[in-house]
Amino acid sequence: MQLSNRIAVDPAILDGQAHIRGTRVTVRNIVENLKQHRDCRRLLAAYPELEADDMRDAVAFAAEHAFALEPAQR
Repeated sequence: MQLSNRIAVDPAILDGQAHIRGTRVTVRNIVENLKQHRDCRRLLAAYPELEADDMRDAVAFAAEHAFALEPAQR
């Protein structure tokens, strides 16, 4: 499932967790890092495969789809 140009959910990848397309970086991971007062520049340095727009879309997705950030129940 493609949710935006940057956010994807695929049951075969990361147990269906929302993630940045083409990576294994979850929306949850981005939001948790930002919540811990890690600024965008530091996060981009830690994850060079990400772009600033990835973080913006991850935060927007989290705001609109908070339930989808929970790991799938087995």
